[in-house]
Amino acid sequence: MRSPAIANASSALPATVVLDAIADFVPVPDIPRDDDDSEAVYVAGITRSGKRRRLAPMTRRRPMVLSCPLCGLRLLLSLVSSHAASCDRLPERFRGCDSFLLGLVGGAEMLTEAQHNAIDFVWRAAKPAAEAALPRLIERAKQIGFGEMEVIVALRYVRERAHLIIHVSSTITLPLLLHDTHYRNLFETRRSCGSTSEHERRSWEAAMFGPAYSEALPFDRVKYGCLNTSGDEAGVNLARRYGDCHFILRESVRTRTTITNHDSAGFHPLSHRIGTSEHYAHIMQTFTNSELKAALEVGTGLHLNGISSGHMSTYKEIQIHGPLKLSEHIEALVIPFTSDTPALRALAGEFSRKFGIKIIWLSA
Repeated sequence: MRSPAIANASSALPATVVLDAIADFVPVPDIPRDDDDSEAVYVAGITRSGKRRRLAPMTRRRPMVLSCPLCGLRLLLSLVSSHAASCDRLPERFRGCDSFLLGLVGGAEMLTEAQHNAIDFVWRAAKPAAEAALPRLIERAKQIGFGEMEVIVALRYVRERAHLIIHVSSTITLPLLLHDTHYRNLFETRRSCGSTSEHERRSWEAAMFGPAYSEALPFDRVKYGCLNTSGDEAGVNLARRYGDCHFILRESVRTRTTITNHDSAGFHPLSHRIGTSEHYAHIMQTFTNSELKAALEVGTGLHLNGISSGHMSTYKEIQIHGPLKLSEHIEALVIPFTSDTPALRALAGEFSRKFGIKIIWLSA
């Protein structure tokens, strides 16, 4: 049975959007299912020859469903934008403001006005950019053997499932964080594995978010990580210069995250693209062919355990708006076997006990 939110959406949305919404609830018809696939769902695509292709089974899981904290309506993440324009309990000055509603939904804390303004600044530009880029992205995908539906499913993977991660050093960052409560930014710590120039970082953030953070306190400014589009269990290869281990962020953080197509250092609108997990097609359009092929394969379930991120020419940076409390917003700490030492095992144990964070040890 379809959820009420999906049922209500079916009559008002284009067929592709409705299919995107219900794909996890209803198996695509006319595709044979194996006896042991009772917990899997298949997604069909159209190849360049026009034939239906069967993809690998994707684990059945519901799309990201949120509850509006103002009226109580349960809705898909993909429908937040339309609900923000129609919710009669949303204050008039925030009517149509996706970021305000997402700020209420996406975590235990309210975002500050500066953080709302920053996210909304990105949403308003990213939504039309993503819509304009989608047809071109589909045409590119067809040239490398993927169909329109596979592009839609891969974009949904970014919207709801691709891990948001932060690489951290096991010898420098983790010991410091053990005696803190939050993951912090350059303006708080005065240290970074990237640029340490606060002046440069202010100028880059102004280019990304307009004047939103011009008067912000250090604690309220953004934190940085990357999007693991390839599902690489060891993180993102090009971001490992920031640390050998990585945090996996909780799902609640996703709704207050923006994304660029590569490192935002030196951000300029002519060379960079910025969006959100909901509005991402224009960023995926900038992928190299090898990056796009890998993103489509992982996003559609052809590689259920992900693939190496070694094919990526740049890492896809994320900007997290609002706090990152270690006990609330970090899902897991992933540690590679190359970093496994008795001292690190003791440190990881303390981390897990203090913050309730799951520790994942990678084998060789």
